[in-house]
Amino acid sequence: MESNTAPLLEMRGIKKDFFGNQVLTDINFTLKAGYLEGKAIGEDEVKKLAAMPSKETLIAQVLYSFNYPIMQLAIACDAIVKKAEGNEEMKVAELVAPKEAAAEEAAE
Repeated sequence: MESNTAPLLEMRGIKKDFFGNQVLTDINFTLKAGYLEGKAIGEDEVKKLAAMPSKETLIAQVLYSFNYPIMQLAIACDAIVKKAEGNEEMKVAELVAPKEAAAEEAAE
């Protein structure tokens, strides 16, 4: 069913690369009207929606933000272990916060 409505957005010859591999070639896309949540939306809003990252990208970003603090804790723990290697008499306070331990000893 063809309509005489002018396209709101038209793209031709779209190509998509994924990590250097071409996954889509010569794709044509025409948008005659845009609706979002029951409202007609303009060309600017359609372009903003088209520029949004994919669902997979957004999920990866959220998961990375959950993982980041744990990763930093692991790096800090690894640094503490490397600092303590070969010195079995070190106290935990000296490993974690040497300045605080020195201040506590000076106060006593």
